Amino acid sequence: MLITQMSLPQNLNTYKFLVDANRHDFQKVYETTSLEDRLQGMNALFSEFANKIEVWTKLEQQYDFKSDQQKTQKKLEEIYTSLKENFNQGKDEKQEAAKTILDNLKDKVVPEHIMKVINEEMQRFIEMPKEHSEYAVLKTYLEYLTKLPYGISSEENFDLK
Repeated sequence: MLITQMSLPQNLNTYKFLVDANRHDFQKVYETTSLEDRLQGMNALFSEFANKIEVWTKLEQQYDFKSDQQKTQKKLEEIYTSLKENFNQGKDEKQEAAKTILDNLKDKVVPEHIMKVINEEMQRFIEMPKEHSEYAVLKTYLEYLTKLPYGISSEENFDLK
């Protein structure tokens, strides 16, 4: 379905919802030097936009927006807040996962070279969409990296008796 064939809604909140891509997401895509990564990033942004258009089209078919302007305005605001909450749930889960991973490092003395790896992988994890195939693998890797007992040791005992 082409975007030009769709009837876009005549409401400011709806436009905000449909085009509510974070400018930082676009900036990350523009700064990417790898053409493949840039295409994947733009594909992800466009897919999110297309999903929102599809949801809006279904809602438009479900409700009669032309009957009463005031009721329509109220319905659109309710739909806008509902959809925004729905689309933001994945980001909240990712933030919680990142917080849990970083909490694992409390009170640990992590070697510098390992901390560098953790920071790089954490940045990759935060930027990665939850639907990405490597998301779960990277999350597990970060959990293992941060749960290791850095700086915790016991006195060595070589006595075999």
